[in-house]
Amino acid sequence: MNNPLIRTILLKLLDIFLGIIGIAIAYSAFYFDVKFHIKIVLIITGLILVIFSLLLLIMIDIKYGYYECSRCNEKFTPTLKDTLTASRFHYFENAREIRCPKCNIKTTCFKKH
Repeated sequence: MNNPLIRTILLKLLDIFLGIIGIAIAYSAFYFDVKFHIKIVLIITGLILVIFSLLLLIMIDIKYGYYECSRCNEKFTPTLKDTLTASRFHYFENAREIRCPKCNIKTTCFKKH
């Protein structure tokens, strides 16, 4: 699989599948009549799968594509910390307020693929 678009689609499908499985496992703890310690294990397992699914989605977003600073036109890939702390603008689909590594100022950066 040398095509990054196909790889991205497959990873996102895997991510959705893991999230659904995690939610189903956590929900089954409340739906079925099982012992208390089994409920706790099911809830924790479901939450771990959902959190892992969210982190995988963020890592896919970081890996494929780059951001371009609107101030200095520097092209860069943000770190996980920058991605988690960046604010996303709802009126721009691919814009985030990220600190540019070149000019070191938090500006609106647009994602390019």
